[in-house]
Amino acid sequence: MTDLEHQLDHELRRLPAPKAPVSLMPRVMLAVAQAESAPWYSRAWMTWPVALQVSSAAFLALVVIGLWRLMPSVSAWMPAASPVFGQAMARLAPAVQVFSEVATLVRVLWSVIIQPIALYFLALVIALSLVCAVFWTAVNRVALGGASRS
Repeated sequence: MTDLEHQLDHELRRLPAPKAPVSLMPRVMLAVAQAESAPWYSRAWMTWPVALQVSSAAFLALVVIGLWRLMPSVSAWMPAASPVFGQAMARLAPAVQVFSEVATLVRVLWSVIIQPIALYFLALVIALSLVCAVFWTAVNRVALGGASRS
């Protein structure tokens, strides 16, 4: 079996290295230049400047909070203005009630069961991570030979 592996390794090493097309580098450089020259607002959100990311996230949070706080007042006068909305809200009321009960249950479970042991669990995870790092360092230096010192 090892003879076959050596022969296969020898034949594979004799093959020429794959070559990239001549047009690849100019196309990549053009794509990079176009991406860098694009205005910040047309790029992905994660590539925006940090100040704009923070301000846009804060703005989005304010919009969501504003809509959340306006929802009770809108739902109070909307059924009178639109019977369709009133029917939709009547259908959604049981789902909202169940969601509220589940949120209460999760909050109680968190405060009674999970929160008291969360700090201990976090300490255990950190300790185990450090033990794994120590073992990896030992294996890397002893068993695998570590970095060459010559």
